Amino acid sequence: MSGYEVVTATTHSGNLASGASLTARASCTGGKRPLGGGVQAVNAFGYAVTTSSYPDAVNSAWVGEIRNSSFNSGGATDVIVYAICAAVQ
Repeated sequence: MSGYEVVTATTHSGNLASGASLTARASCTGGKRPLGGGVQAVNAFGYAVTTSSYPDAVNSAWVGEIRNSSFNSGGATDVIVYAICAAVQ
C-alpha cells in the first residue's frame, strides 16, 4: 500500500425538506482505491441521519447519503463524505 490520502466531497441543501436525501461521492485519484470512508451530516436541527455509506469500486469512490427523518424541513444541511484512498497492488 502506498500513496495514502483522505479525500472529501460535500453536497449542500439550503433547506432539506422532510424525507429528502442528499448524496455525495468522494473520488480517489491517480488509480487509487477506497480502503474505507465515512459520512458526516451537518444540520443545526439534528434532523439528518446517515442512510448509507459504502465503497463504489467501479468508480473508485466512497458514497454517502443522509436523509431528513423529521416531519419538519431541515433548514441548511450539508453531507460530507470522506474516502481513505491508497494505491493497492
